[in-house]
Amino acid sequence: MAKKTPKVDLELSARIESEISSSIGYLSGEVSEDRRIGLEYYLGEPFGNEVEGRSQVVSRDVSDVVDATMPQLARIFMASDEYVQFTPRNINNEEQAKQATEFCNYVLEQDNNKFNLFYTWFKDALIQKNGIVKVYWDVQDYEQDEEYEKLNADELMMLSQDPDIEITGIQKFIMNEIGEFQEIDVEGIDPMMHFDVQLTKKVEKGYPKVENVPPEDFLVTRRAVSNINDLKFCAQRRKTTTSELIIEGYPKDVVEEIPTGDEQEYNTEKVARFAKDDEFPYDADNRDGSEREIWVYECYIRYDYDNDGKSELRRVVTAGTGSYKILENEKADFIPFCSVTPYPLPHKFYGESLFDKTEDVQLIKSTLWRQALDNLYLIINGRTAVGDGVNLDDMLTSRPGGVVRMDNPQSDWANLAPADMTGAAYSMLEYCDTVKKDRTGIDDNITGLDPNTLQEAKTGAVNRAFDAAQMKIELIARVFAETGVKDLFSKMLRLLVKYQSKERMIKLRDQWIPMNPRDWDDKMDVRVNVGLGTGNKDQQLQQLMTILGMQREGLPYGLATLDQIYNTLSKMVNNAGFKSEKEFFTRPDPNQPPQQQDGDRTAEALIEAEKVKAQAAMQMKQMQLEKEKQSEIQKLQFDAAMEQQKRDYEAKINMLKEQMKMESQSMQEETKRHIAAMNNEVKAMLEGYRIDIGRPGFGDQQ
Repeated sequence: MAKKTPKVDLELSARIESEISSSIGYLSGEVSEDRRIGLEYYLGEPFGNEVEGRSQVVSRDVSDVVDATMPQLARIFMASDEYVQFTPRNINNEEQAKQATEFCNYVLEQDNNKFNLFYTWFKDALIQKNGIVKVYWDVQDYEQDEEYEKLNADELMMLSQDPDIEITGIQKFIMNEIGEFQEIDVEGIDPMMHFDVQLTKKVEKGYPKVENVPPEDFLVTRRAVSNINDLKFCAQRRKTTTSELIIEGYPKDVVEEIPTGDEQEYNTEKVARFAKDDEFPYDADNRDGSEREIWVYECYIRYDYDNDGKSELRRVVTAGTGSYKILENEKADFIPFCSVTPYPLPHKFYGESLFDKTEDVQLIKSTLWRQALDNLYLIINGRTAVGDGVNLDDMLTSRPGGVVRMDNPQSDWANLAPADMTGAAYSMLEYCDTVKKDRTGIDDNITGLDPNTLQEAKTGAVNRAFDAAQMKIELIARVFAETGVKDLFSKMLRLLVKYQSKERMIKLRDQWIPMNPRDWDDKMDVRVNVGLGTGNKDQQLQQLMTILGMQREGLPYGLATLDQIYNTLSKMVNNAGFKSEKEFFTRPDPNQPPQQQDGDRTAEALIEAEKVKAQAAMQMKQMQLEKEKQSEIQKLQFDAAMEQQKRDYEAKINMLKEQMKMESQSMQEETKRHIAAMNNEVKAMLEGYRIDIGRPGFGDQQ
């Protein structure tokens, strides 16, 4: 870097002062005034033309269209974990591009609050023309307490030599004759000792930091071009304290000389932002000492600092009010700001917002609404004409069944009923909603439809109206994606490649993966994949199922591979809202050759073979059920026959018992022997049948 001279510093300081004071949004201007009004319209603030005693209702059209657009933008940009991808510039960088995609998405999600970041970024743009974020390399230093047990002398020596480690406590141990550690209190270190160590480790963590910039705190040169990276001058202003500046590393004597001013506290946009919280939302600077507040400007300017005839991009940090004190002056690689606007205007930095599209609609609807309510109030509580013969006290006392005294009722009193104009006002209000829908694509009849109704209406006016409305919102999403979002990821990649000096372990898909950005190409192309133009999730799922069917039919002919089928299934899982497809499917091994198919076996033959196989399995199942059913019937029949035979034997035995009473004693003895023999015969027969029933295949033999 060339040596600074007072002349160059004075020239640069004067140039910075001129650029700041003439920049758009410094104090006021058309853009700043539009943004202030846009914020007030969104918050539903009064217009300032209200009349006491008349309706003061405010239509919230700006709020309605913004709040209806935000959920759809969130769905588009948050539906996938990798909606932004890096594409390699040559075949050797394929793996690097994949790692860069995963790492940048991880950093945005884990190190930065992606949802809050994008929500504020997009909402600023929808209300106040442009949303701004800043991306820079942030380093966080912190201390971490750790403990180690039973270290040997060499390990203790390695810890003590690390400059980032401070040992705060040591317990010494020695192993006794029975193999147990015994604590000792001696001086010095012996190689036979072991140590429990308590230490404090200084940790430095660096990552690309992304933060939102309030629109009123971003300054840009007049006649700024649409591409933020081509700006001649831009700056971010912020209010800080002398203590914070000294902590950031600026010399104390320089900081104490910086003047303090409060003109930025009266910025109309800042006042409008906090007007609903406090009727006097100013932060008067009544602090002193280390908490004295100072306005700091981080400027990016194209300036020929080394007098070689070529302008270079420089980062110049100044502070103060009126006269600016230069705190830093260094060469910059790129402008760290990224901008999005929903409706870009060619060759201009500031575009149009949803407020610009609906400002007149909200004003007209509010006016019509107020007049309709006033008309309705007059109809309900109309005016009355009274003459001299009416008692005014009675007229002013309004009560049910009240009496009004008058001399001549026919001429002293009349009811002045105004004409009912609410019908015409309501028709005009509906027309204003139509205008709003045509401009923004937001229609209450579409956004409020039940999803089942849309699913049933596969064709027709409802579906066409829904698609037309979606196209306008998807255009806004595409503009955001191709401008600010793509620019943000490109700058994050450049920061990682330049400043990520150490390998970092991150957890992806339930695995710890090392990332080393130093080996990447920071000029890789960026492709934003936000799924635009493919319909909603239900439509995407139907399309993926159709693709999956075609891939399966084309698999025997080599028109698709198992890996491609796996990718389709993976997208279907992600479409369903699940984070990882590995919970459901396993990626095929590329080293395992696919099963060979006969050349004459077409896709139809494969499908037919599967059908035949399924039918054969069904028939086998049916036959087995029939067999089991027939065996059960035969078993029941056999049991019934055995029961009948048992009853027959019992009847014979009872008959013999009766005969015994009439025969002689000798005959009775013979009969008893005969009965015993018959009983043994029955028992043997029953035991034989019981064995046969338990034998396998008994039912088949019957």
